[in-house]
Amino acid sequence: MTKLTIITALAVLGTLSVVAFLQPERPTEAYRTEKCTHETTLYVLKWPGDSTTYDVTHGNLFDWWQEEIEEAADIWNDDGGADFSFNHSSSSSHDWGKKRLRKIHRIAETGIVATNCVVTDVDTYFNTRYTFNRCDTDPGDCNQSDVYDVRAVSLHEFGHWLVLGHTAPWRFSCVMRNGEWEDRTLCGDDRNGIQSIYGED
Repeated sequence: MTKLTIITALAVLGTLSVVAFLQPERPTEAYRTEKCTHETTLYVLKWPGDSTTYDVTHGNLFDWWQEEIEEAADIWNDDGGADFSFNHSSSSSHDWGKKRLRKIHRIAETGIVATNCVVTDVDTYFNTRYTFNRCDTDPGDCNQSDVYDVRAVSLHEFGHWLVLGHTAPWRFSCVMRNGEWEDRTLCGDDRNGIQSIYGED
């Protein structure tokens, strides 16, 4: 079993090799998926089924924060167009929380545990070094450079739960663009990325 953390860079950890690549069959696209090698065969790293659960109740998060995370999950469920869904469950072992991260520049951190190229656990933590807000109800606060929208950050991190990497930097307005913490709407690359892994709904 190997654990990897997806932030802004790709990693090679233990026997699990994670590689970001431009999909050759979609030359106009710029989405990235994560791959791994098991017994010399290259696989797409993915969840074993067509859904997973997540929990927001164990991570010392405000109620409104939990609501924003659930809204982000619903955006992927409703707009991703893929045969995969997130389902909230208070008994899930896949948690959302907050803590002071070691790396100052990390707004949030998602860690993935996988066995034989199959995802078995994921957890995400918001970095308490930063201020987070609900930007649809308090938009003025989110105009500040050091305040981040919980829903937008959650939407990006849920993309990592789906084992999507970062899109090319020139793909503006894409949720999975590296360093993107503002967009609340999936772009074509975001949808194509998840559909390439889990198939169309």
